[in-house]
Amino acid sequence: MVAASLAVLLFGGCASLDEGGSGAVRALTNPPNVTPYPFNTCAVAMSRPLDAEGKVIRRVYQGQEVLFCCVPCVRAFDINPEPFMPRILAAVESQRQGEVSPSQEFNSQ
Repeated sequence: MVAASLAVLLFGGCASLDEGGSGAVRALTNPPNVTPYPFNTCAVAMSRPLDAEGKVIRRVYQGQEVLFCCVPCVRAFDINPEPFMPRILAAVESQRQGEVSPSQEFNSQ
């Protein structure tokens, strides 16, 4: 949790995105064995919306798609993905059970 908070502080302003955007993220095609990313925000800088214009960086980590707003966030994740994965996996599980939409999950934190 400390690492995730530190990453947000370090990379909170890492990308210049259109703050007035629709929040929609370009649909990415995943192979059948890859679970889609459940949020419309960066996996590291969680308050940063993903760019609706398609400037999204994609990684697949242990069968889970993970999306980022910029290269510094990808680097932070690559160094230590473990602080970021529990939130992503919990949201995926909630979606599977029909409990919470990704935006509700993010906003409740």
